[in-house]
Amino acid sequence: MIETVSKISAIKNFSNIVNQVSCESNQVIITHQGKELAAIIPINDLKLLQKIEDYIDIEDAWKAKLESNERISWDNLREELDV
Repeated sequence: MIETVSKISAIKNFSNIVNQVSCESNQVIITHQGKELAAIIPINDLKLLQKIEDYIDIEDAWKAKLESNERISWDNLREELDV
């Protein structure tokens, strides 16, 4: 479930929000004057987002590599990709 709270409410109820997110897997969006500022999400959601981002980055790197006729060594590729 995604809950929206104001920044002031989030400050006042931070401990409760963290408990909701960590124990109940809720997601909380923090707003200020109606504008979304940040989100608090369960750590497993964050890890999943990071894995998805890594996968997309790897796919993009392979696409770029396949589009190029230039040969590059494994060591240079690792250095370029910072892995």
